[in-house]
Amino acid sequence: MSPLTPQPGKSTAIGACIESVWGQPPLTVQSGSNYLIGIPYSNPHRFMIVEPGNGIRGKATVTNPANEIDGTIETTRTILEDKTYRGTFDFKADPENAYVPIFCMFGSEAGATTMSSQSNTTGVYQHAFTPYKGAPSCTIEEIFGTSVYGRVTSGCLTESLSFTFGKNAVMAKWSLYGMHQVPNTYFQGTSNSLVDQDYKYDNTGTNDMAHSVPGNATYPCMQSDGTTRYWKCTPTPVYVDVAQTPSSQTPYGPAGNGPGVFGGIVYSGTEGGSVQSGFSSAFVSIDGVGQSSIGIVPGFNIDFARALDVQMIAGGQFDIGACVSKAFTCKGKMQFIYQDQSLPLAAFRHSTFSICFRVLGPQVGTTGYFYWMEFYLPNVKFDDPGPNVPDGMIYTGGTFVARQDPTLGYTAKVTLQNTVIAGQIAGGSGGIGGGRTTNVMPQ
Repeated sequence: MSPLTPQPGKSTAIGACIESVWGQPPLTVQSGSNYLIGIPYSNPHRFMIVEPGNGIRGKATVTNPANEIDGTIETTRTILEDKTYRGTFDFKADPENAYVPIFCMFGSEAGATTMSSQSNTTGVYQHAFTPYKGAPSCTIEEIFGTSVYGRVTSGCLTESLSFTFGKNAVMAKWSLYGMHQVPNTYFQGTSNSLVDQDYKYDNTGTNDMAHSVPGNATYPCMQSDGTTRYWKCTPTPVYVDVAQTPSSQTPYGPAGNGPGVFGGIVYSGTEGGSVQSGFSSAFVSIDGVGQSSIGIVPGFNIDFARALDVQMIAGGQFDIGACVSKAFTCKGKMQFIYQDQSLPLAAFRHSTFSICFRVLGPQVGTTGYFYWMEFYLPNVKFDDPGPNVPDGMIYTGGTFVARQDPTLGYTAKVTLQNTVIAGQIAGGSGGIGGGRTTNVMPQ
C-alpha cells in the first residue's frame, strides 16, 4: 500500500470575484495556455480569511427505487437526478472582506464616493449599498491544503448574509447557491456524439474563453475547438482582510483590531469628532424623534436574505439553468437596556423605529480616514418588545422585521469605507446572475 499524504485544512485559501455573465468565471491568461481566475484591477480575485468547517460542497441527488418490482429482493438500479452546490462561509467581518458578499447580497452600489484618491497615498472610498431587484453572481475558488488542487464554483448566487454583533468580533455568515462546480463530469461533444468528460461544461461548440473549466497539469481542460487550456490555482493569493493596527492608528486607546468588534460601535453623537461624522441618521429614532438615552447590548443580529427560485432547464444537464429573485428581506433580533415603557408602547402602536450605527476600525494607512461599516435600517417594526422579568438586569426589545421606507425607498443601507476603488467592480448584464450595473431584472 502506498503511503498516504494527508493535507491540512488550515492552509486552504478562499477567494471570490464578481462574474460578468452568470456561471462564467472571469479569467486572465497567466502564460501560454495557463489561466487564472479574476481580472487584475477591474475584477480582482479577493481572498479572505474564513472560519473552519464550511465550504461549498456539491451534492449529487441519487434516488434509490428499492421497492421496484424487478424479480429480485435487492436494489438493482439508482438514478442520478440533479447536482446542487450550496454552502456557507463564516468570517470575521471588516470593510474589506465584506465588500463582495455585500455587493452580491444587495445587488449593486447605490453610490460611491472618493474620500482620498490614490495619487499620493492609499485611496479611501465609501460604497453605499441598498437592495436591488437583481443581484450579481460570483465565482468562488477554494484552494485546498497544499495548493495543488482546488474546487471552483461558478454562478454563485447569494441566498443570505447575516451579521452577528457579539462581544467578540462581528461575525458574518455568507450562504451561496452555485450553478456549476469543478471537479465534476459534464456532457461534451458534437450534436451527434455527447460523451461524459471530467471538469468541462461547455457543450455549445463555441470557442468561449469564459466557459473554460478548471483543471490542472494532470487534468487539462479541452475546449470544443481542440484548444487545451489549463486552469491554475492562484499561485500567491492576496488577502484583503483589514490587518491588525498599532494603537497610534486608532481613534481611541488600545491597539486596533483588524475585524470589526462590538467595542468599535459608534453612532451620531458619540465622541470622536470628525471620525464619526456624516452618519446616515440618528442612532435610534421612534417616529422620527431621536432617543437620547438608549443602550443596545451585545449579541444582536441583522439578517439579510434573498428568496431564490431556481430551476433546471432542458439542455442544461444536471445543474440549475434558470433563476429569479423573488424577495429581499431584512430581519433580526436586538435587545436594549430597559429604561421605561417607551419601546414596548411604540411597538404596540406600530411606530417606526430607525437604527443607524457604525463599526469603526483602524486608520487606513496614514490617510486620516478610518475603516468602518455603517448599518442603517430606516423603518423597523418590533413584534415582541418585552420585557421579561429576570433576577438580574432587565432588557427590552426582541425580534424585528425591516420594511421599505416610503420616503427613502429602501429597507436597509450598508455603507463601507475601505480601499476598493470607486467604480472598480462595475459588473456586466443586469438581472439575477452575472454582474449588474442597473436596477433591471428580466421578468
